[in-house]
Amino acid sequence: MPTIVDLKPEAVRYVSAKVAAGEFASPDALLNALIEERIAREADYDRWFRAKVKDGIDAAEAGDFASEAQIKALLQRWP
Repeated sequence: MPTIVDLKPEAVRYVSAKVAAGEFASPDALLNALIEERIAREADYDRWFRAKVKDGIDAAEAGDFASEAQIKALLQRWP
């Protein structure tokens, strides 16, 4: 399914330079590679985030909570 993409001039220059340098066979190949990379990064982040949430839930279920002093110290780091 063909899709028309309206790129900003700097993006057109970037894509054109990469294709002209032989790094990609076509603008489509470059854009598909960038999108695939973004999808992979989002999937990696999602796995990392879910693991961290699970770690937090496991710690809470085990009764491992921050003390009031630890929380106050943490909050003092930000204005």
